[in-house]
Amino acid sequence: PEFKFPADWNDCLLCIEYIEQNHVNLNVDMSQIILWGESSGATLAAGLANHFKDLCPRLIKQQVLFYPSLDLVNWCYPSKLEYGEGYM
Repeated sequence: PEFKFPADWNDCLLCIEYIEQNHVNLNVDMSQIILWGESSGATLAAGLANHFKDLCPRLIKQQVLFYPSLDLVNWCYPSKLEYGEGYM
């Protein structure tokens, strides 16, 4: 990535805070906020949902995760070894 972590995390936090502070002007229903992501974006969505779980429990209604990388300890699964590279 052009900008390394935590730049992506900080960008996401700023976006959510901006939406929360400007939801009236943006015509956003704050009871319908859903975080969606795929791959590394899904990992961010999961982390953000967890971050806001205690901070503001009603802010995030749902999360939709497509193939997130959530296990940072046991990352060497057979499918990753077999299909993790060389598919293009």
